[in-house]
Amino acid sequence: MKKLFLTLRNRWQAKTPLIFSRIIKIAVGMSTSAITFHTICMTNNIDEPEWWLQAMPYIVGIGVGAGAVAKLTQQYDKDNNPIQKKKRK
Repeated sequence: MKKLFLTLRNRWQAKTPLIFSRIIKIAVGMSTSAITFHTICMTNNIDEPEWWLQAMPYIVGIGVGAGAVAKLTQQYDKDNNPIQKKKRK
């Protein structure tokens, strides 16, 4: 179990390929937009359409899942070693 957590931590801190960085931004934007729309409707007492109430959890869940999976990908060098991010001081 400890090895699993160490692997996940190392993958989370590794450098992410460019395409997956873009997937993360799109997924977070999609989830944030859905939550923002829902919050605005709730605070202004606007009745949301039934289809929106059924689709919104899936939109948020897909965005969160895609972002998490894309974040766990790693970029490798020519020798097939994972590239770590440089730490800021």
